[in-house]
Amino acid sequence: MKSLMFINIISIILGVAALFYKEMTDPNREKITDIGPIQAVRETKKTFLLSPILVGIAQAGRTALTLMGTRAKKLLY
Repeated sequence: MKSLMFINIISIILGVAALFYKEMTDPNREKITDIGPIQAVRETKKTFLLSPILVGIAQAGRTALTLMGTRAKKLLY
């Protein structure tokens, strides 16, 4: 139960961080050609926008699950 609580707390912290960082960038390196020792590589970056509404909903769900887990533990023991 403590490990689940720890995972929920880390998830909440990451969710709060996602509220401040509105976009994520994924760099990608693609090899175009390879002729002997000469290589041609193209770098591209994909940007993913994070919706603050979706992050807020996920955050509320995580918080609710964390609180329900601690209350369920108190009721069981």
